[in-house]
Amino acid sequence: MKKHFNRLDKIKIWLVVPLSINLFMGLVVFLLTNFFNAMSAFIGGLVAIIPQAAFGFSSFRYSGAQQSKLIWRSFIKGEAIKFACTGVLFALVFIYLLINTMWFLLAFILMQFAGIFVSCRLLNH
Repeated sequence: MKKHFNRLDKIKIWLVVPLSINLFMGLVVFLLTNFFNAMSAFIGGLVAIIPQAAFGFSSFRYSGAQQSKLIWRSFIKGEAIKFACTGVLFALVFIYLLINTMWFLLAFILMQFAGIFVSCRLLNH
């Protein structure tokens, strides 16, 4: 039997699961390498999660067939916010923080896939 989630439950799941994956990934990297690499990976995950959260909050305000134009506009606006936020966060990280670029980018890519996975799981419920 499928469990139906309301909008707030989906937002909570959509934020908690990637944050949990990011924390777990940082811990694994710390145990396998060192604190510097773990922080680089954790920051890379945050750089992926924060724009996804901004997209989610700005895009899913409206529902229903009568509000289709508002839904379309909110998705375009959400994608623009996500793109700009990602660019700003990348710039800030590379300008102001000393990180291991390999771990940062690996975590960023992994969290992109985690976001896709969580979104697909929520669509099936």
